[in-house]
Amino acid sequence: QVSDVLERMLRGRNTPVTPAVAGEVAAREGVKAFVAGEIRPLGAGYVISARMVAAGTGDALVLLREEAPGAEGLIAAIDRLSDKLRERIGESLRTVRADPPLERLTTTSLEALRLYAQASRVQQEGDVDRAIALLEEALKHDTLFAMAYRRMGTLMTNTGFVGLLGERGRAALTRAYELRDRLSDVERYFVEAMYATRVENDGEKGVTAYLAILEKHPNNGTALNNLGIQYALLGRVAERDAVLRRAVQAGVAISLTYGNLVFFLRGRGQLASADTILELFAERFPTNPNVVEQRSTLAAVRMDFDGSAEAARGLLSGRPAQQVFAHNQLAAIAQVRGELAEANRRRDQAQRIDAQRAGMAPEERDMLIELGRAERAAWFGTGPRGAADRLEVLWQSNRRLTAARGPLERRYPRFVTDLSQAGRPAAARRVLEEYRGSLDQRQREDWFQRNELRLLEGQVRVAEGRPSDAVGQYRLAREERKDGCSICFLADMAYAFDQAGLADSAMAYYREYLETPGDRFGDDQVWLASSLRRLGELYEAKGDREKAVEHYGRFVELWKGADPELQPVVSEVKQRMARLVGERPR
Repeated sequence: QVSDVLERMLRGRNTPVTPAVAGEVAAREGVKAFVAGEIRPLGAGYVISARMVAAGTGDALVLLREEAPGAEGLIAAIDRLSDKLRERIGESLRTVRADPPLERLTTTSLEALRLYAQASRVQQEGDVDRAIALLEEALKHDTLFAMAYRRMGTLMTNTGFVGLLGERGRAALTRAYELRDRLSDVERYFVEAMYATRVENDGEKGVTAYLAILEKHPNNGTALNNLGIQYALLGRVAERDAVLRRAVQAGVAISLTYGNLVFFLRGRGQLASADTILELFAERFPTNPNVVEQRSTLAAVRMDFDGSAEAARGLLSGRPAQQVFAHNQLAAIAQVRGELAEANRRRDQAQRIDAQRAGMAPEERDMLIELGRAERAAWFGTGPRGAADRLEVLWQSNRRLTAARGPLERRYPRFVTDLSQAGRPAAARRVLEEYRGSLDQRQREDWFQRNELRLLEGQVRVAEGRPSDAVGQYRLAREERKDGCSICFLADMAYAFDQAGLADSAMAYYREYLETPGDRFGDDQVWLASSLRRLGELYEAKGDREKAVEHYGRFVELWKGADPELQPVVSEVKQRMARLVGERPR
């Protein structure tokens, strides 16, 4: 065991274990104490001393000495000293607090390893920004600490930021990869897996590396979590769920595993199972803010917007990452309710905090704030012509600002969707074709990218006045969706059928969209109000007054506090309801 630690310290396995070396070995392994001793000549004889040292503090817990009259008495004196030391060890150790063992990672610096361990703890509690800062500090103590580069790169590319932070993250993963030959097999597999998935975009290679780790260490919680994510990205749903549940059931799941499993269950509409996992998450990591985030989101997907908002507000005084979530969640709830001014205010604040965390340039931050306002105006019809013009200008700004980035970081899908909704099909088509042409072969073959391209193609075809052609794209995308998403594309299909004048099919899909459980909150922000209103109109046209009034009523309740500029729509629906209720049955 000592020899293994010496190797991770990048010392030879035969390095003499001096008290200084023993202290570091003990600290790395979580050992309470170590024994040191020496023999010194005293006249014709010798003095033998021994001390037991607390690894955490360096304090001597026991001090003993024995004398030997000459060389022939050394062994007997050592035996007497050992007996006395054994008598004192048990009592002395009871007063010593054992520090937990540090992770078994390759680094020459004990302080760097301690900072890495601290980063791991704060990450488990949801403070990603602090974890990154601690890892940066660790790398000052050991500039060749490969696993610190790996973890920092992973966190930076996990955040969802494009630009500076993502670029720094990939650079850190690349540096870890360059240092991999210094590492143990397990460390090397971790480095190679993350480099393959985040830099080379090779998910299968990542899976192979994680499986190699689990072959030797079947209960490695990080490897189980990361393998589950890779299965998810490859569309291997059954394997994804099995490996994440295995981590939870074995009691080795890291905090991210619980959140990931809740997310995946939510996406498949298995809300009761998501509740169960969330409660386990709360028991295991009671102070992790992601527990509150998940509660807020589960309330939102059940259309309990008051409950969702209440949970989100509890994070407004938290760390920057939690503030971003809270502002975005409250903005989304306001948007669902037609309160666009409040949605703009919250989104703007979230974007400012996010940009500061990412080190984003002010020009790009301001562009994104304006983009959010323009797209909400386009979606809700509060000045669509001006919004469309502005979206085209913003696309050119975004194109310039992200020219040096990879295609997945240039916001192509967002602009295709926005320009299509704003009634600019030619511009949307240009952006889509540029996106398609920028992808390499592996990206084009990825099931998620292929699925996304079908969705975007459908949106452009609707904008081009070809809604029937769009339906085929949505159907293919829904059939080939590999992650079990229960609600994906239903609202888009309903709208396409509606635009094609196929009322019965439109009604069927509007109903399915409204009634399907799943991770629906993203769709609800743009589709819920319009779907309720439109379904009311379609029922009214069919002569089904009861269903028309039901859906009109839900719309009016949802938008009762909508902004003044949207109130004429609410008033018009109220008039329809009054007319229907006042009619006599035929």
